[in-house]
Amino acid sequence: MVGTDCDVTLSWNANVEPDLGGYEIAYQRYGTSTWLTKAVSAASTSDTITGLAHNVQYTFKIRARDLKSNWSNYTSTVAATPRDQTPPGQPVGLTAAPSDRSVVLSWSANTEPDLAGYQVDFRKTGASTWSNVAVAKTATSYTVSSLINGAEYEFRLRAKDTTGNWSVYSDVVRAVPGLA
Repeated sequence: MVGTDCDVTLSWNANVEPDLGGYEIAYQRYGTSTWLTKAVSAASTSDTITGLAHNVQYTFKIRARDLKSNWSNYTSTVAATPRDQTPPGQPVGLTAAPSDRSVVLSWSANTEPDLAGYQVDFRKTGASTWSNVAVAKTATSYTVSSLINGAEYEFRLRAKDTTGNWSVYSDVVRAVPGLA
């Protein structure tokens, strides 16, 4: 059993009865008493339940049916929790406006409902390592300060959601801080 993004995939050993008519998967959200069911063909030994909620535990059980609609007992229950594996979209519109010993970065806001925040990375052009700072989810700008006037810097941005998924980085922008 595998829980992925809003889905859980179940697998089982095939029944060997010659009159096997199919299977039924029963599942319920943890803490509820209502079981939902899904019919599965006799040729299958796995199936994916879709449309489940992230980070919520579900319980599953399976039973077999013969061609005369006689049902076996359900298997023991198993539990799985689908995890959010979809990262936020790539931040877009990153711009850099230089000023004295600083650069003001601006970008378009990400609109994912589970957005947790941003990370701004910066370094001197040509340096091998990036420095970074966490930025609030409501921010669409950030000022990187304590920079060296006349030196070129590179900046990039990525977004993080509430389950820890990171977006790909924005395009890199460059700026040279200095006196106006």
